Amino acid sequence: MIQQAHWMRLPSEMRQRQQWLLAAPDAKGALKVPMSVNATGELIAGSSTARNTWLTFDHAAAIAAERGFGLGYVLAFDDPFTCIDLDVKNATNYPDDPDKWSTPDQISLYARMAHGFDCYTERSISGQGLHIWCQGKIGAGLKRDGVELYSQERFIACTGDVYLDRPIRDRQEFLTQMASQMRAQSQARSTELVERD
Repeated sequence: MIQQAHWMRLPSEMRQRQQWLLAAPDAKGALKVPMSVNATGELIAGSSTARNTWLTFDHAAAIAAERGFGLGYVLAFDDPFTCIDLDVKNATNYPDDPDKWSTPDQISLYARMAHGFDCYTERSISGQGLHIWCQGKIGAGLKRDGVELYSQERFIACTGDVYLDRPIRDRQEFLTQMASQMRAQSQARSTELVERD
């Protein structure tokens, strides 16, 4: 369910940037598909790499409210932000695929990560996962074991459903360390798969 009143809880430093898109429903009805509008107000595809599709926060929020959509932020190489997307899968959002459900250890780790980063953190669209927003850059996105790390060329559906009401703090040192570990784990996994062939 969309909680438009929550959108104003999104950090002001994000709301001030013209890097917003609408979040339209996907095939399952989740508000995650990036969309925009053209000069005549018609819906068009939004893109995390096409700046001419990006909107101001106020414009995106007004259209999203009118159409019953969500909204989301586009991470770009020249803004200061990174989003750590902690994906929780369970019987609510993956009822037919229990093999993909997050473990209690993963969920506990996510909570510890959020409190460790101590930055603005919101619940995801599903209400299950978390988005930790901090300052710092890691280059190309990374994904490993339900943890996704993005600082450019990525659309993140935002909710304003606050989990931790904190500033967006500079966490470059933590991000660099985290990205290095994730890259090393991915490299080790790739090497292991090659050696098995």
